[in-house]
Amino acid sequence: MHTNVVGIIYSGVDVTIDKIPEGQLCQAFDPIMIYPEKTVHIIDDHMQANTSCVAPAHIYIEGARGKRFLCDYHYGMEWCTTYDRTPHLWDDIASYVIDNREEIKNTFDFSNNTDFTLDKKCWCGAEALVLLNNKQNNNMLYYCNFHYRKTYYRYLSNGKKIENIFNIFDERKRMTESIVDEVSKIRKYFYI
Repeated sequence: MHTNVVGIIYSGVDVTIDKIPEGQLCQAFDPIMIYPEKTVHIIDDHMQANTSCVAPAHIYIEGARGKRFLCDYHYGMEWCTTYDRTPHLWDDIASYVIDNREEIKNTFDFSNNTDFTLDKKCWCGAEALVLLNNKQNNNMLYYCNFHYRKTYYRYLSNGKKIENIFNIFDERKRMTESIVDEVSKIRKYFYI
């Protein structure tokens, strides 16, 4: 069962909400950040990685695992992991959901008129929509919307501004599919 109005506990008081509070951050714990390959080029000592996510919450989920605000990546990770292993549990895990992922499109740079990502692919095989060009070595990295956001917030969670390291060419205004459809299409790459 899904609804747009859910109950949430603030300081022991049950309050009904119908939207995600402005400025709400993801409440996910990201233990994968302790793996060296997940923090390469972000921080020097992978054991010092921040395992808390600082991405904006675009999802509120309530169910068998409690009440949580999640970013699009951590919601996608939970959805994919559950559906791939125990799909019969999803309705209990997500008995109430507020899903504002389409609002992510409001973060796209609509003033950028470059076309560096045309005919390029993200490492996951999806259409590239963002180019990160390393300011020191000119290395170019191409990302789909989803993997760019994941990378951007992993840097930010660890005290790094990606803008200081890379020139960013955000061409996501060309994105034609929905944010939800993008996640469904690339779900096999969540575990890499």
